[in-house]
Amino acid sequence: MGAASTQEVIAEIQVEFALLPSLGQRRGTYRPNHKHPHTGDFFLGQVAFQNGHVDAGSVARAVARVLLRAEDLDSLIRAGAWEVWEGSTLVGHIEIIGPAAVDSIQGDAVS
Repeated sequence: MGAASTQEVIAEIQVEFALLPSLGQRRGTYRPNHKHPHTGDFFLGQVAFQNGHVDAGSVARAVARVLLRAEDLDSLIRAGAWEVWEGSTLVGHIEIIGPAAVDSIQGDAVS
């Protein structure tokens, strides 16, 4: 079987983060699980809020810094939004509101 190139990227994306009201407490900068809207796969990411936090039941502007495959980033940006989880609990939704700054981090060959 031939080798396929898989490039992972880090992207910083301007977003609005809606934290569900059922959580009962605010969140500051943290690293929840991000769920891709098309593949259903989880990917790594960190959220830094412009005002330092988001209260339960509210929306805050933030920068989401995510790590995923380049092709998954392309489809994520086209989708414009995704879910955020803590373990098996849905905690919020992210909507893209600005452009992404992207850095390539590796180009590994995968069999």
